[in-house]
Amino acid sequence: MPTKALTQCAAVLLPATAVLAIITVVSALNSVPLALVVEDPAALAKIHPLTGIQSSLGVLMWCAAVTLCFFTAAVLRGAIAPGYFLFLIASGLLSSYLLLDDLFQFHEKLAIQYLGIRQKYVLAGLAVAVGAYLLGFRRIIAATPYALLALALAFLSVSAVIDMVILKLWPQQGEIGVFLEEGSKWLGIAAWCGYFALVSNQLFSSALRQPSALPTSATRHRAQRLTPEAMAQANAQKAAQTSPPLPGPVHPPR
Repeated sequence: MPTKALTQCAAVLLPATAVLAIITVVSALNSVPLALVVEDPAALAKIHPLTGIQSSLGVLMWCAAVTLCFFTAAVLRGAIAPGYFLFLIASGLLSSYLLLDDLFQFHEKLAIQYLGIRQKYVLAGLAVAVGAYLLGFRRIIAATPYALLALALAFLSVSAVIDMVILKLWPQQGEIGVFLEEGSKWLGIAAWCGYFALVSNQLFSSALRQPSALPTSATRHRAQRLTPEAMAQANAQKAAQTSPPLPGPVHPPR
């Protein structure tokens, strides 16, 4: 097998093997049956496989958002302005936290049980991080289809308020309250994922319309740094150059 193929296989399989080793060691040290940490939760609990399907789909959309951010940043690193690259990396990291928080119930269970941090403090820290993210990348966000991002933040905020305030003050709301909380979160995740899909499409479309700016092994060092604004201007200039000349005056036959 070629050396490059061996390196690629090792880069994928070694971290995966390390995860298995860590799970095995932690399970043994804490006297936790290995099946509890490796099997599917629905199989362990003997419940229907579609139990919690909306939550599972939400996790998949979080994963999609993370993938879009990091993949776009990696592929277009030499073709986009540094600010856009940092924006994609920061967005990927923020989406990763939201993914792990939703998947493992970090702010609801793990932070309280293992770190002694109350839920409201975790959410307050998250709000500060999101505020810093919006403030730091405000100009870049303004050049993107930010309506979906605004909707995502609005729906996720509504979900948090219902969970932290309404369901605690009026627990008798029962299923209606839970539906409103989870429904708002679902819409927020969908809008979040959709926003980064649009941003990724915007950046790839801009780069592909000018192939010379795409990074390659021979041209990465001299690749033009693209932004959606610069590409819009370049496309307008190109269209003006390729437009057919206006016809001259037509004289009636004598």
